Amino acid sequence: MGHSRYSRTQLARGEGRQWKTVKKDGNVHFIEHITPGGNAPGPARTHSKTKVYVSKYERPGKEFGKVKEISVMNPKTGMKAMDIHTKDEGNGPHVHKWNESVRGKGIPLTQGQRKFVEKIQRMAKDSDK
Repeated sequence: MGHSRYSRTQLARGEGRQWKTVKKDGNVHFIEHITPGGNAPGPARTHSKTKVYVSKYERPGKEFGKVKEISVMNPKTGMKAMDIHTKDEGNGPHVHKWNESVRGKGIPLTQGQRKFVEKIQRMAKDSDK
């Protein structure tokens, strides 16, 4: 009961119960699911100064180990501001903006967001070395 202001979904996704940090690079945390091959979304909120969480494809296949999703947190509220998906069921890269824990419709990436994704992908490759 002590978390009445948060929905069950936020608690399940936001408290680190389904994922763990495997590498940090500045304010970027590379995460993976506690259950190998898990399919849970990234965190919905953070209690730290971390502003970006990155998950990779964990299931065997041609995308294995590549960046799947980048969750960007609002540094003032700690709540998710947006998710950037590199692919989603055949769609190309796109972003979902969040407002009060409600995910918006996927929209194409801006040029700045594309550069950000490229930077994260380079960081991910470096983390594999």
